[in-house]
Amino acid sequence: MSLFDAVNAFFFLTRKEQRGLLVLCLCLTVLLIVRIGLHRHPLTWDPPGPDVSDLPAGGPDTLTDRSSMAQAEGPDTAIFRPDARPEGSGAAGSQPATAPSAATSPSASVSRRPATRPASRAAPDQMEINQADTAAWKRLRGIGRVLSARIVSYRELLGGFYCTDQLKEVYGLRSGLVDTLSAQLYADSTRIRKLHLSSAAYRDLLRHPYLSEKQVKDIFRYFDIMGRNVQPADLLEDGILEEATYLKIRPYLAP
Repeated sequence: MSLFDAVNAFFFLTRKEQRGLLVLCLCLTVLLIVRIGLHRHPLTWDPPGPDVSDLPAGGPDTLTDRSSMAQAEGPDTAIFRPDARPEGSGAAGSQPATAPSAATSPSASVSRRPATRPASRAAPDQMEINQADTAAWKRLRGIGRVLSARIVSYRELLGGFYCTDQLKEVYGLRSGLVDTLSAQLYADSTRIRKLHLSSAAYRDLLRHPYLSEKQVKDIFRYFDIMGRNVQPADLLEDGILEEATYLKIRPYLAP
């Protein structure tokens, strides 16, 4: 059938049939346009993301890139990772157990520096970080469900905080946020859980974030030679621990 015959047949239809045919063509045209539009611009729905207060600076991508976060925080900052054991700050290796000379003994410089910060008198609106639970942490601006759980978990692993700066070691907790909240927080160092060198088990020292496995092995070799009746300062004076590691772990050690 030629185009002329089709047009001629159309005009031989009744008026009702002509209208129905036009409506059908119009509906088909609209459906075609909608289909093309959906293909070019599909409708998507993004589920609500996590609480932005629980993410580190830089967005969610930095939460999975742990190596980049460790570089951003700096080499001197210990970072708590929930799925990995934190490394001790002195993991680069310990020195042989030889007594240093009196002229070069690092204990002379250490004795002038306090091992712990005494608990300061708290303002009425300050929160003591060794007693606060996750609910108390979540009331602070910038702390959500994930960060509050990490803070409490790291505190239990340490045995308590002796200063608020230790919060910067919690994985994902930005240093700037800790500085902002520092006026609302204080640490009672008398609540620290001590590790007694005379009775501490190997696993007790190994699980502490400030000690590496090599350092713990060196400490127990030192016990085999000197016995358990040693003072914490002996670990520094005899070269078992480096000064940086000793200053961090000293508040947690008892004879």
